[in-house]
This record gives sequence, C-alpha cells and structure tokens, in this order.
Amino acid sequence: MKKIYLVGKVRGDKWEIARKVKDGIKEVSFVASDGNNHSEHAFGFGYYSLGRSTDTIDAVKEWFCDVIKKCDMVIAYINTTNSFGSIAEIGYSAALGLPIHIIFPKSYSEHGLERADSNEHSTSYNVSVAFDTYWFCCSLPNVTVHFSESIDDAVKIVYKILGKVNYKEYLKSEHWQKVKSDALSRSNNHCQLCSKGNTPIHVHHNNYKNLYKETPSDVIALCAECHKKFHSGMALS
Repeated sequence: MKKIYLVGKVRGDKWEIARKVKDGIKEVSFVASDGNNHSEHAFGFGYYSLGRSTDTIDAVKEWFCDVIKKCDMVIAYINTTNSFGSIAEIGYSAALGLPIHIIFPKSYSEHGLERADSNEHSTSYNVSVAFDTYWFCCSLPNVTVHFSESIDDAVKIVYKILGKVNYKEYLKSEHWQKVKSDALSRSNNHCQLCSKGNTPIHVHHNNYKNLYKETPSDVIALCAECHKKFHSGMALS
C-alpha cells in the first residue's frame, strides 16, 4: 500500500480531497502532521521567537520528520498564502528526495491565492506572498506543480499522480460488467468457496493490481456471506 504524506492547511480542504480519493482507491493511505489533532501551531512552531529547546527538537522529529521519512511521496494542496508550516514540510521532503506533487487552485495562477484571514494582509501583499510560495516550491527538486479547477478536479489529479482509476467509477464500466459476467459463467453462478447456488453471487477482486486487464485469477465469485468474510478479514476454510 502506498503511503502519502498530506500537506496543506490544518482546516483546509486537503482532508476532503484525501477522503474522496480513498472512496475510489483502495490501496493508498494518507498521513499528515495534523492527523492526531495536532499541528505546528499547537507546539508554537509558527512563531519566529521559538526557542531551540530539546523538547521542541524532539517534537519536530517525532511529529514531522519521522512521519515524512516513512512515506512514499508527498501530495500538497496549497490554497492559502499563510502556509508556512506546509512550505517547511515540502522543503524537508525535498531534502529527503521524496517525489512531491503540489496542487494549487487554478485561480492562484491568475489572481494569487485567496487570503485565509481577510484581515491578515493587504491584497498587494497577499499576491506577493502567493507568488513567493509558488516560486519557492517550484525551485525545489522532485517537485511537480498542478493546477485544479475545483476539489473534484484535484481528486482527479491525485488519481492521475498515483496512476490509479476511481474504483467506484470503474465498477460502472462496460469492461467490469464483462469481467463480472465471465466470472459468474466460470463459476456457474455458484460461490467458489462454499459452492452455494440459488443466491445472489458477487464478484470480488482478489487484488486491484490489474484493473482493466484482469485475469481469471484476479477475481472470485462469492455468495454474500463469504464476501462479507473476505472484507472482514476472517479466515476462510
């Protein structure tokens, strides 16, 4: 399973994107600095006057550095200008050599990012900070920048980054209907585990590696009871 470090504003839309991606892709997991209800602000990392105490260094190592090191790639959704913690995470990930994909709203390239707090900066300063954020991110190694029209568009970009298809959409495709029909024909509409017939038979993926190019061994025909056992992780005899 691919493990992705998710970067973005704590109260932003990154988790909405991750949730929608998880709805369609089974073999991916997301982690982030605020995954356990903490962030750089909880530790005071957002203040320039932060002291270099041992506790602070240990906290940065445990909650940020050690987590990022265990990931396969970084995906960032940057939709505010005051994302200094996000920039630090991106910079550290680049130093590790991880592949990094940064998604900006398309409006960013036209007008600069919207302010997270309308009282925080003037419009001119906001555009300047947005450009500096973009320039800095693009200057780092292993960074690919994407622009999205919407949250749903950002989700599609993540599918493309991962080289995966939306599983829910895939189940509606003509290809899957044929795979399903062929599997039911091979099993003579019986469960391949308990041999039960005269009951609705489901077709289950043994793995998700070969979507759109399944072989007979990639799928199995199951009754509802056996299918439930598969998904609950129960041992099958």
